Amino acid sequence: MQSPRGKWTVPLTDNDAQDPHDPQGRLKCGVSTEALLVVSICLWADHYTAGSVAFPPWAEGNPATLDQAGAADRTRRIRDAMTVPK
Repeated sequence: MQSPRGKWTVPLTDNDAQDPHDPQGRLKCGVSTEALLVVSICLWADHYTAGSVAFPPWAEGNPATLDQAGAADRTRRIRDAMTVPK
């Protein structure tokens, strides 16, 4: 996930997963910096899936880094869109 030269400027911390299909689901988000690149990163895991999403500043044409709450919200939407409940 992160190269040995990178640093967590905001360590991975728990966020509310708000997973309607798995109340035990976990979501963690943080901000990583390597050289001049600052990237918001979120990881999720539940009983069926696991994934990670990186939000580099240029992803939406915005030079600002996505804050942790915004990254968590977008990660939930990505997770929900790609997860098919059994």
